[in-house]
Amino acid sequence: MKETLRDLGINIGLLVAGFAGSLVLVKQDGHKSWFGTITSLLAGTLSANYLTPVAVSSAGLENSSSQYAVAFILGFLGLRGVEYVMGKLGFGPK
Repeated sequence: MKETLRDLGINIGLLVAGFAGSLVLVKQDGHKSWFGTITSLLAGTLSANYLTPVAVSSAGLENSSSQYAVAFILGFLGLRGVEYVMGKLGFGPK
């Protein structure tokens, strides 16, 4: 199972850290629709999983143990980014 996830580019540690970052903001904002909540959680989680290696490499933190902190922050920001795009498309809160 672990190898299959790795083949798909999914790092379980980064995924969990990104989900936690997404969850913090969902709890704070108190979304009213299930669609918005699920979409925001998925976007934050997946953006953390796939963008953390790029961010860590760009910041020169490859030898650091801060990748999970970066994943948490990207999960938090990924959530906000999706909400912004949904709002611009007319799907966000009014």
